Amino acid sequence: MVLLKEKLEELEYKGEKKDIKIGIIGAGYVGLVTSVGLSYKGYDVLVFEKNKEKLSLLKKGISPFYEPDLHRFLTSALNSGRLKFIDEVSQIIKECKYIYICVGTPIKEDQTYDMFFLDLAAKEIANHLPTNERKIIIIKSTVPPGTARWFQKIIYRYRRGKKTNIEVASIPEFLREGNAIYDFFNPNRIIIGIDNKEIVDDLRQIYHDFPSPIIIVSTIEAELIKLASNTFLATKISFINSISDICEQLGCDIENVRMGIGLDHRIGLDFLKPGIGFGGSCLPKDLNAIISLFKEKQIDPVLFEAVKKINNDRINLLLNKIKKALWNVKGKNITIWGISFKAGTDDIRESPTLKLIPMLLKEGANLILYDPKATNNFKNQYPQYSVNTSIKITENIYESVVNSNLIVITNDWEDYKKVNFSKIYELMETPIIIDGRNILDHALISEHGFEYYRIGVNHESS
Repeated sequence: MVLLKEKLEELEYKGEKKDIKIGIIGAGYVGLVTSVGLSYKGYDVLVFEKNKEKLSLLKKGISPFYEPDLHRFLTSALNSGRLKFIDEVSQIIKECKYIYICVGTPIKEDQTYDMFFLDLAAKEIANHLPTNERKIIIIKSTVPPGTARWFQKIIYRYRRGKKTNIEVASIPEFLREGNAIYDFFNPNRIIIGIDNKEIVDDLRQIYHDFPSPIIIVSTIEAELIKLASNTFLATKISFINSISDICEQLGCDIENVRMGIGLDHRIGLDFLKPGIGFGGSCLPKDLNAIISLFKEKQIDPVLFEAVKKINNDRINLLLNKIKKALWNVKGKNITIWGISFKAGTDDIRESPTLKLIPMLLKEGANLILYDPKATNNFKNQYPQYSVNTSIKITENIYESVVNSNLIVITNDWEDYKKVNFSKIYELMETPIIIDGRNILDHALISEHGFEYYRIGVNHESS
């Protein structure tokens, strides 16, 4: 991040400004990070956000979600005058040649993408398009293959025969929550999906100074690359979780096995870490979407169904570990460190903790919940738990363990490693830890006197 920071400061200091105005529809996670990043690259960026409360926060330089470094970058971008948030989408369509679509595409009950917001964006663009000016529309939202072509067709429909000069491209994002700012400026690759080669130079112009290869493909190929990439990552996680299960039965240490596998450069260690399953807004959604796509095309998604089953089963395995460690769960005080689905974010979507909570309540446990960033999101989205007498939500990690019988670690914040474990030991009634992410130093924790259980290790040998 030091090199990144120096690079950005140098860019600002030189006052490098590009004579291109970019519009972004949607200031969610992808839209906001993209808008901040493009403004740092020297572009004037207009961002449309229809949510009035969110729009008010953004104009003040306040991000509606937590992402490391985002607040600092957002404030600086606003102060530079290159980034503006507006409530009239027509201004973007009239003033900007390049229009990024960054609206939500949630998964419906039938496990397909909900295209409602994309359709609204197409209608708005069609209603406000100037007759003669060429517009290049870039879809950043995660979508099923074929969406860019449909988007262009829908705009023509809404135009009802009026003269229209648009091109639609697909440039998927590969931002990791918790590392999004770094990822924006240091992508492994930039995928540009186009069906009209005449706009190659237009799009290369935007991305020419990024330190990564640019791959030109069709729009359908770009859309599939995004889905396939996330599905592969999900597969890698479920693979190592399955290996961790056999390690426990054989008396092996998953960490040794993981290193032996992952140091092969063909495989790599990234996403090869055992735990209690993946969550968040991307991997589960895209895994379900590719399963639906395969079924639609009458191809058996047997591999991806297995990946999904393995992931869904992880929470039951964790519950069994809790039962085995405590012998009796009813009436016990169980501390959960972790509400967000991973470290570096306050995003609780598809978090394994959300599945674990009702299971433990059904067993009669009392729960104390702690997370460095996600407690407010949890309270807002699940108000019923705030008034549940069996649940306490705290923002103090030491308070979370007072008279506790067990700590369950469900995400991988570095904060957990920095606590005074001697103090934690004294505050607990029975000092037991189940580390669902294998983030603690097991030898050090055991020296403090804890019963310590890891994933992928036989309990007798941990």
